Amino acid sequence: MQQAMGADLSQAVGGVVSALSQVAGIAADPWAGELTCRVRQVVGVETGTTIPACAPTPLRTPSPAGLRKPVVGMRSYVWAEQRKPWSYPTVIAAAVGVPFLLGYLLGRK
Repeated sequence: MQQAMGADLSQAVGGVVSALSQVAGIAADPWAGELTCRVRQVVGVETGTTIPACAPTPLRTPSPAGLRKPVVGMRSYVWAEQRKPWSYPTVIAAAVGVPFLLGYLLGRK
């Protein structure tokens, strides 16, 4: 019984140490500051309040905690929502139109 309690305590301490190291990794990530700002912008978009622009992190900056992909997604979402109603149709038209244009130009020979 006491051995089982020791194993449970050991697992609990290991879990806490793992969680703390992950939090420290996220806090040390160069993308953490922009992530915080982008979350505020997304909340602002959803509530209709204006949030000042965020300082962008260069795309080549490595992200040890893996925050780059969500931040880039939030950048795109905020950009599109701030430029409604024309942004979504324009992006869709470009995504469909560019391949058609390339096919037309290549097949025109």
